[in-house]
Amino acid sequence: MKRTIIIRDRDLGPLIYKSIKPRLYDSIDIQPLTYKELEHENLVATLADKPVPPMRTLPDIGVELLFREHSLYDRRYLSWYLTMDYPDGQIYVQSRVDQPHDPLLRVTFEK
Repeated sequence: MKRTIIIRDRDLGPLIYKSIKPRLYDSIDIQPLTYKELEHENLVATLADKPVPPMRTLPDIGVELLFREHSLYDRRYLSWYLTMDYPDGQIYVQSRVDQPHDPLLRVTFEK
């Protein structure tokens, strides 16, 4: 059984503690969430004739995350400030102006 979620780095520690202590999962794979990776997923989904967000010249992180809303650990990420760096496209979320930018991660739990 596999479960994949999109979570910010700050929320990851408590979640791993809650899942490892009672041995809910056997392995955990953590990868940074990048815009390039989302584009590749969209390409594969297009080839498989599945729905994808509309293609744009400039990246729209909000639309991409809204399309993957079912995978988000916290839906509030959509209303927070989303940014990404270039050229890798690492996606960051910032809850408030006085808070630091937290990277978003793709975490896969496997039993």
